[in-house]
Amino acid sequence: EKTSAATARGWYAFRVRPEASKIAIKQAVGERYGVSVERVRIARRRSKEVRLGRIRGRSPGFKKAMVKVKAGQSIAFT
Repeated sequence: EKTSAATARGWYAFRVRPEASKIAIKQAVGERYGVSVERVRIARRRSKEVRLGRIRGRSPGFKKAMVKVKAGQSIAFT
């Protein structure tokens, strides 16, 4: 829901590789979608311990990038 609301303000969320940098993400999004990227924010979600009865495991962690495109531009996901 937060991501859907942010899309209206020009922010788009992407799940990225753990070793990706802000500069690499900015270049990749700009080339792939043909938009000008203003800003990139990065968040890491750590893995969590999960239990199902007596069985224990871990949910995978991931790295997420929030990308802001210039005003008047948008990314069309098809």
